[in-house]
Amino acid sequence: MTKLTRRQAFGTVAGAAAGIAVAGIAVASANATPDKAGRSTTAATGTAAGTKHHHTAVPAPFSEVFEGRRIQGIPGDANAKSEAHGQHHTSATGYRVLIDGRELHVMQKPDSSWTSVMNHYQTFPDPHTTARAAVTSLMGADLVPHTPTA
Repeated sequence: MTKLTRRQAFGTVAGAAAGIAVAGIAVASANATPDKAGRSTTAATGTAAGTKHHHTAVPAPFSEVFEGRRIQGIPGDANAKSEAHGQHHTSATGYRVLIDGRELHVMQKPDSSWTSVMNHYQTFPDPHTTARAAVTSLMGADLVPHTPTA
């Protein structure tokens, strides 16, 4: 009876992992259906395979007091002038979030999630939740204006 070596065990595990990966790709390909333009779309998301998500829906406006701070979300012009600071803030999303009248720089990621300069390593489903998380992170401190350098 032969003894199984570490090299043989590793080879077996690596082969099994590769087989599972290939099977997963095959299942994903089988679930893809062509759209009207002939591109392959996935059944789960309806997006074209190999394409990035596009920001199509603009989130609804909001205005509320959260933890004693006034937070507002305003869809609008991406190059709108901030009344609080008199500066131009450019955002690819065209959506502005204000905390006590000061602009919180928010960004929509390719997967349609949102993040801000306050919680840069966290993602949120919408700007409203992003603003609430920023207020919580501020812990009562004032929001300092975001002034990117060119």
